[in-house]
Amino acid sequence: MNYLRTILLGILYLLTFNANAANALELGVLFSEQKQAYDAEHFRKRSIAIAKKFSSGEFERPAYTNSKTGQKTYAMSAPNFMTPNYDLKKMSPAYRNESVYYFTKEGLENSQIFFLSSKFYDKDLKLYSPNVPLNESSGEGLMVVMDLLGNIFAHRKFRGYLHHSSFFSGGGVAFAGLADIDNGELKKLFVYSGHYMPTEKELDNWQLNQRLSLTQKSEYHRIVLDKQIYFKYYAGFEGNYGGYKNAFVFHDLGILFDIKYKNHYSGGVEYFAQEFDLYYGSIIRSTALPGDISGMLMTNEHIIVSGNIEEKKLEIYQAWFMVFDKQTRSPVKALFCTHKDRYIKPLGISHDKSEAIYLGYGSNTPRKLLYFSPNTKGLYGQEVNGPGRVRVAAGNIIKVMDHVKKNKQGQIDIFNKKNGVMWSQQTKIFPKCNLVGDTFIFRRTKTNLCAINLRSLDKVLDIQVEENQLKKSHYFTLDDEIYAFDISSNSMHAYKFQNQRLLRIWSHLCPDEWCSLFGYSSLKMNYKKKKLWAMHADTNGHKVYRWDAISGKLELEQEVSFSRSARIIAFRDDKYPIVLANTY
Repeated sequence: MNYLRTILLGILYLLTFNANAANALELGVLFSEQKQAYDAEHFRKRSIAIAKKFSSGEFERPAYTNSKTGQKTYAMSAPNFMTPNYDLKKMSPAYRNESVYYFTKEGLENSQIFFLSSKFYDKDLKLYSPNVPLNESSGEGLMVVMDLLGNIFAHRKFRGYLHHSSFFSGGGVAFAGLADIDNGELKKLFVYSGHYMPTEKELDNWQLNQRLSLTQKSEYHRIVLDKQIYFKYYAGFEGNYGGYKNAFVFHDLGILFDIKYKNHYSGGVEYFAQEFDLYYGSIIRSTALPGDISGMLMTNEHIIVSGNIEEKKLEIYQAWFMVFDKQTRSPVKALFCTHKDRYIKPLGISHDKSEAIYLGYGSNTPRKLLYFSPNTKGLYGQEVNGPGRVRVAAGNIIKVMDHVKKNKQGQIDIFNKKNGVMWSQQTKIFPKCNLVGDTFIFRRTKTNLCAINLRSLDKVLDIQVEENQLKKSHYFTLDDEIYAFDISSNSMHAYKFQNQRLLRIWSHLCPDEWCSLFGYSSLKMNYKKKKLWAMHADTNGHKVYRWDAISGKLELEQEVSFSRSARIIAFRDDKYPIVLANTY
């Protein structure tokens, strides 16, 4: 009898799916008379893998093409990494002892379908079109079921052989019904199953899962020009707003934090932090913030967003801190600290990376260094004596004064909370300073360039340079050696620091038509590929250049249209620039 059932099911399989003989012989692999264990996590991983492949670019929506430049702009999809968890409906006890075929793991993999950008696809990412008619009166047609994680499976119903209970071996379902799907489009859905008797709750599960989808709209736009690819992202604020950068990239976590805001017609402003997957540009979560933003810092365990709330009538100012867990990025807590300083500005983190350091300042109060730890409830700090710009690097506080009244010289002080002032240096000029890793670089005189290691406080550089050298430089570390790229309105010179010497390794002179009064707006190093990117902005577009950072070979030169204040913030697949642009 079992032999005859297998033969009959094989004939039905051949007739209804136009399968070949080899497919029919696989029936023992696809179906079984024995109940099977079901692993929802396995099929969720398959769903995410399919969503990633779909989001790779091959299946993008039609491009907008700039007729003048040939630049193409694509709207992108991104995987939806949010994993749902639906309640399951149990099978009716009346069918507990039924005799049907059950899908094996291989059979379910063959029957799994994927809802991507409002259409259904099969495992080969072809639009799903099973050509199975729906007959509501007889309850025949294409069966569809959904599990607790939103995985969807479809197969033709064979009465007496394959039913809704066949998919999960009689286990619970989040949805069960019949569907008419043609060329990936859901034409009709019939909420029906004698085995599970689905209700509105199961229909709600299905509809919610369709809204979530396996893909979502990516916040990136893919720009293609002469085979060069860029990924453009629109940030929430323009340039530096309130003294902090509008987007924060955490490369080791693979995420991008951006501060967004909404203006209300009533005059209020709503702020919120959005977390994005850096690779795909998909929104992971959005969290409302208590008020105006001052910035963001990352300690060894937390990401801390900070800001201020003003109560002008009471002359009370509250610093607020929204603390996120570094690994999960879920909000841990919001803390409010009353202080007399009108503003706080984030500077950096302590040596052990447990505390965030801020500068508190106001019109009638002395400046203070404020130390904050998510494990404490208050701010504590120390007064900053005298004028000067303050920054934090390698856990040390660096105060740079443009002049000292007594002798009209500049001065640099390096200190920390534990040891006080550890290092001081007077300068004969305004001390222009740069940081590269743990190295602090400054000019002591017009022609004397010095550098110290901020952890050991050892002098690592003390050389003579020309007065016009390194006036507008960007510093990078490659292979544990420091490189400087000095830019002007019409040229760029690359230098390498070696054995207390400054070596010019290459130069690039721009023809007049390349250059404008704005110069290069930004430089970005692709450390893995050792490529230097420059973005030269003007009112009409962006000139983009790429050099081999060591040899100076110019590998790319093209004009691309992005938006105001565009800059490169990261690289996708270690080669494609992710460009942050502004919405106004």
